[in-house]
Amino acid sequence: MIKQWNQRISVEEYRQIMGLMPMPKKAKATGGSGARKRLAIMVFLNALERRAGIFFGGTWKKGMEAQPNVLYLEYPAIKGRRFRFDLAIPSQKLLIDIQGGAGVIRTTKDGKLSYGGAHHSIEGRRRDIEKNNLARIYGFDVIECEWRDVESGQLLTWVEQLCGGRLDQG
Repeated sequence: MIKQWNQRISVEEYRQIMGLMPMPKKAKATGGSGARKRLAIMVFLNALERRAGIFFGGTWKKGMEAQPNVLYLEYPAIKGRRFRFDLAIPSQKLLIDIQGGAGVIRTTKDGKLSYGGAHHSIEGRRRDIEKNNLARIYGFDVIECEWRDVESGQLLTWVEQLCGGRLDQG
C-alpha cells in the first residue's frame, strides 16, 4: 500500500494517505528517503489543493482527458515521445520535473562521469534537457526542481507564482 513517490498512485490511495479515508489494517510503514519523498509530495498536493484550488487526479492513464485545475502524475506532454513529466497541470500548460540528484558531477565505478543521483548520467541529463525544451516548444511552462525544493515549499511558491493569474481566469 505505501508507495514510493514515483510509483503509480490512485486518487483513493492519496485520500487514504491524507487521512480522508481509513488506512487498510495491514499497511506497512517505510523508512528512508522514499518515505520522505512520498511525504513531501503528499504535503505539496494537500497545500496545492488548499491554497490554489488545484486537485490531485492520480496517475495519468492513456485515453484520459485533462480536467481543469487537476494535477496528474507521469504526464506524457509530448505526443509521439515516451517522455513523461513527474507532475503536470495540463489545463494550466504547466509541467514539473523533479530531479533526483543533488546536482553534483561524480565518477561512477566504471570510470564514467555521472550527474546527480543514481539515475542521472550525463546522457540522462541530456535527455532531460531535450524533454524540457520540447515541452517549451509545445507551449508548456516547465518547472525543474530538486527534492529539497519540494520539501521546503519552494515548489509550491513557484507554482502559485506561475499559475496565479491563470487560476483567477479559470
